[in-house]
Amino acid sequence: MSVSSFHLVIQEAFCQVKPFTPNEAPEPFLHEKNRVYYVPCMLVVGLTGGLASGKSTVAKLFEECGAIVIDADQLARQVVQPGRAAWKDIIREFGPSILQADRTINRKALADLVFRDPQKLAALNRIVHPRVAREQVRLVNTLAKRDPHAVVIYDAALLIEAGAHTRMDVIIVVTANQEVQLRRAQQRDGISRAEARRRIRGQLPLRVKRQYADYLLDGTLPPAKLRSLVRRLYQQLKQRALAMDHRHQLGKRRFPRRQPLCQTTSHTSLLSRSFLLTRRSILYA
Repeated sequence: MSVSSFHLVIQEAFCQVKPFTPNEAPEPFLHEKNRVYYVPCMLVVGLTGGLASGKSTVAKLFEECGAIVIDADQLARQVVQPGRAAWKDIIREFGPSILQADRTINRKALADLVFRDPQKLAALNRIVHPRVAREQVRLVNTLAKRDPHAVVIYDAALLIEAGAHTRMDVIIVVTANQEVQLRRAQQRDGISRAEARRRIRGQLPLRVKRQYADYLLDGTLPPAKLRSLVRRLYQQLKQRALAMDHRHQLGKRRFPRRQPLCQTTSHTSLLSRSFLLTRRSILYA
């Protein structure tokens, strides 16, 4: 799929949705006039990691391989456009001081505000996450009609914190040590070391996210090695996507696709179902 055609898919997805009745869809999607949404039978992969761990780089590598990448941050920007419901709720919660001259939200000012106060961060997440989730499902619905065998990568820093991991078939976690995260965040975002540390603490620790992973990728690997691993992993995912049974009627598949870690029998039983891509896989593959 070309970049232009993918942009068309995204534009169309915002005006196409298949509503279901409450008894046909999961509880997390009951919102606004009791409308709910489903994810059809196609492979949806959640990609997450810590601040500046290399997740965006991995997403670009998957896109080079042929995967379709949905960026949660871009969806968040869409849902907080001036006049939309989330925008109104944010202004009501945090006041008009976070607005820029064009009435758009000053993301830096809002970030500085919420990352200093866990309660404010939780309030922002309650406003934004449900809307982002619905837009993600709309996109997947539209993409499934065009290419049911596609590998869709959902790139989301807060995949697990928002509960979106329960809608994924596969979860990939990109890791990095905290010193690398701090250095990258300072260089990329122009923030102080203290601010970078605050933002890292505002997310679920990487050691916890690792426990939800089907695949682990080391975001500090040299580019050539990382690209090679992503290509190998994409081939595995593509084979799985091609093998999925797409004969089921759309909407028959129910949430959650996977159980949260706390509902599995053990950490080992979760990880043993997957081939983990780590430094060891490079050395011994």
